[in-house]
Amino acid sequence: MKKKSAMERAMKASLLFLDDENWSQTPSGQAFCEAVTRSVAAFTAGHVTAVLYRHKDAPGGTVLTPSGTETFGLSSDSRVWEMSEGKEGTVTVYDNDGILPAVKCRQFAVARIAARKNVGISILLARESGRIDKDEISALRSLSAVFSSSLRKAKAWNKRLRLRADEARRETLLHAQSCIIRGSAEMAGYGKSIDYSAGTGSDFCKAYPSLESSALVCVCDVTAEISERQQGLVYLDTWFTIISKTTLDAQSALKRLNADMARRQGECYASVSLIRHLPDSGTVEVAGCGNVGVVVFSHETMSARLVEFGPASGINGDAAIVGQTIPARSGDIVLACTDGVFAAKRRNGDLYGIREVCEFVRGHYYLGAAELAERLLADVHEREDHGINHDDRTVAVLKIR
Repeated sequence: MKKKSAMERAMKASLLFLDDENWSQTPSGQAFCEAVTRSVAAFTAGHVTAVLYRHKDAPGGTVLTPSGTETFGLSSDSRVWEMSEGKEGTVTVYDNDGILPAVKCRQFAVARIAARKNVGISILLARESGRIDKDEISALRSLSAVFSSSLRKAKAWNKRLRLRADEARRETLLHAQSCIIRGSAEMAGYGKSIDYSAGTGSDFCKAYPSLESSALVCVCDVTAEISERQQGLVYLDTWFTIISKTTLDAQSALKRLNADMARRQGECYASVSLIRHLPDSGTVEVAGCGNVGVVVFSHETMSARLVEFGPASGINGDAAIVGQTIPARSGDIVLACTDGVFAAKRRNGDLYGIREVCEFVRGHYYLGAAELAERLLADVHEREDHGINHDDRTVAVLKIR
């Protein structure tokens, strides 16, 4: 070929590629390679052409040809694959000494389009007769530069789309979280304080009206990917809305929840504390699972104790659920909080600690429920290392009148 002819063919091939909507609308690696293969077919002129595509999920490699049938007979351990993994944008000519066993050619050229850790794409041109001259190499280098540039733009576009999709999922998650906590019922002696500025969308706190003048207070921390987390929040809110209308005690309710979550598809676990106040019987039911903290303060003895729980709900359907019924006397306090509170890191490197929460409740027992919850979060915020990314924080307090 003459120089003009080679460059003209390269330009024609470039225009065909840039006008190819089959890959630009769905810019996957496979679609890109198929578009390159169609484009390179316009640059044949006595060459046998193919596109070599290797991806981390397909280490053996794929050979794409304009005719749809492989004529190169390349195995996964062929030397050609090693030759195709050079620096992006380079074109190298090789004498064929049997490297291409299924093609009768004197020389072949490899033009690298992409050479990354996870993916490699190259154009292979085999000349059946004669040699590949400098003009053809120059034209091929220009053509591969068009492909490389388009691939970089496609990757950048895909990254922007993924970021936008992640942002949309997070906004939907936070909206679901906000809607759930806004639906909390009002009840005597109940107060809460939340700090969801971390934006993890993992916690919620809600009081559900129950039977016979009782109420069910739930503090929950969901562990899951963003999409599963949103479903988990909605699922748990729906579940407790229904269960609060039954006669099930708090421990039995969590046993039912644990068994149901263990059967669900997907990785979603919940650390939950349930507090049910039963004014008619003068008792409070406390039950929980997972990494949540519940502190019970007795006004009579002026002592605060920690109630510890087992594994989170959904991990093991047969896991034991800790629950207990305690007397509810005037001035007694039950405080529940998620691990974003007691696992907050202080400036000296230590954690705030659940024992510190116990001491805080004992030292501020005289406060009302809402003020106690607010003061605890304020104390955590004052003592924490602000250079650390914190978690959602939820505190719920039930103070018996």
